[in-house]
Amino acid sequence: MPNNTNNKLCKVCNSPHRAEIEALYFQGWGAKKISKYLKEKYNEDISYSAILRHMQNHVKPQLLEAIEEETTEIYSKMYKEIANNFGLALEGLFTMIKTAKKDLENPKATAREKEVAGRNLVMAIREMKELLQLTEDKEGADDIDL
Repeated sequence: MPNNTNNKLCKVCNSPHRAEIEALYFQGWGAKKISKYLKEKYNEDISYSAILRHMQNHVKPQLLEAIEEETTEIYSKMYKEIANNFGLALEGLFTMIKTAKKDLENPKATAREKEVAGRNLVMAIREMKELLQLTEDKEGADDIDL
């Protein structure tokens, strides 16, 4: 975590070993063990309660902010991909409808070709209706609390 100058009184924020303290904590070391380690290795006196307070008050908000930013970016990419896939699906269905319509209007088409075209037309319309229904069902679904 970057050093936050607003935390002038926090011993961990002002420690030259801040990154190491946070890394040890995230590796599962307890605050008491980290405090003892700092004293033995660097002769740095930071109480376990100061370490816990730092993790709760300074690191946790920064982590939550970073997680929220990353999540927002992921959702944005996901929504763009969904929109792209939705557009491709609609494009495919429109092509299917145009082809079926053309086959149905073709005076040289056999009864079997017209039957297949009719089924394709019904299927394409049904799928398009389902796609559009999905968008109606999801209106307001972007109200996600992080």
